[in-house]
Amino acid sequence: MKFGLTQESNLTTEQSSALNDLSLDISRFLEQKSYGKDVEELYIGIICVKPEFEPFFKVRKPKYTKEFFSEKLGVPVSGKSILEIDLKIDYNEVKDFDKNEITNYAASEICQLFGNLNNLPKNIHDFEKNRFVDDIISFLSNKGSVLS
Repeated sequence: MKFGLTQESNLTTEQSSALNDLSLDISRFLEQKSYGKDVEELYIGIICVKPEFEPFFKVRKPKYTKEFFSEKLGVPVSGKSILEIDLKIDYNEVKDFDKNEITNYAASEICQLFGNLNNLPKNIHDFEKNRFVDDIISFLSNKGSVLS
């Protein structure tokens, strides 16, 4: 499974770098795993903006794309069975966090997001959500990121 965290944020460079590292860690963990043919790629859009920008960055409902192909700017880009989910993080709560604190907080929020993921798009049938959630929580717990 392909995995990634994207960011729409006003976080510091250090905080954004920490979230990129977390994304890479989860991506490496999931790259050889499969949880069904309906979700082969999963992207979480982290929204963490200053209060004055919140009206411009609303949480979108989960989006599912069966197949995607684009050749904008002459570069072919494709994907298959892509699930995109937004995660809102309160900027005022995390703005002073250091690298470890933001990583732990984001990991905990990701676990909560997946734990509450009951309303998947109706096109998704073949996805072992419970096994996926268990694996993510176990990985992040063993890594020492959350639930410690």
